[in-house]
Amino acid sequence: MRPMVQPDGSAVIMSGTLDRIEGELFICRMGNDYFAIRVDLDSGIGRQAAALRYGGPVNAVGRYIGNLTYTTVMGMERQMPVVQAFWIE
Repeated sequence: MRPMVQPDGSAVIMSGTLDRIEGELFICRMGNDYFAIRVDLDSGIGRQAAALRYGGPVNAVGRYIGNLTYTTVMGMERQMPVVQAFWIE
């Protein structure tokens, strides 16, 4: 997965496996790549997200709003896209 340098706010559909949760960010894995889904925990979306399970499937529809930097196990820095969720299961 190679995110854009400047997010364009486009609507996207993301599918993967829930790896971990960091505040409002649900970090998911798709193959060897990662992406983050931002969830407003106080909304209906937050209630939907509460049913997710670690290591389980995640499907989301949202808007591409940014990128996050992370470090791989080998010490390489990579970028992951961040999606503001409209819908999640």
